[in-house]
Amino acid sequence: MACSEFGAVSVAVSGVTGATAASRYAGGTATGAPDTGTFCLGDWVIAQDGALWICTDPGPPAVWVSAAVAAAGVALLTGAAFTGNVSVGGAGHGLAVAEGADAKQGVAVLGAGGTKDVSNTSVTADSRIFLTVQVPGGTVGSPYVSALTASSGFTISSTSAADTSTVAYEIIEPG
Repeated sequence: MACSEFGAVSVAVSGVTGATAASRYAGGTATGAPDTGTFCLGDWVIAQDGALWICTDPGPPAVWVSAAVAAAGVALLTGAAFTGNVSVGGAGHGLAVAEGADAKQGVAVLGAGGTKDVSNTSVTADSRIFLTVQVPGGTVGSPYVSALTASSGFTISSTSAADTSTVAYEIIEPG
């Protein structure tokens, strides 16, 4: 039987504390979780490197979490709203925020005049942007947000025009 002839296999979970529903083996991937297709909550895939991925939010696009991350006790909060408190219950654990294009956290290096324009379409007119010097450079001043354009980005400026520091930022929306 060729690999392409395998379909999704339903696996009824029983005898496991907290098991409430069946899950499905949804196939294999070359690396990582699938980035296309429609999947159900609880579907799982195995990558060629042996990593197991579990669908935590049906798609498309589906949201996947690594079984290794789940086993380490990392909670993945998805969706447009979450009501309640987030409690980090152990020393050495904390908040992990994705970085990258249009992410709510990142770093920027100040350039000419001690400023840096940061393109980020996730910023809103109400965004609260927190800054801290991550790596000092040049004549260090105090960084601040000097301009903000919703759905476009913001400008970080320093009180020192000779500041070339790497500045970390965190964007939080008021609730």
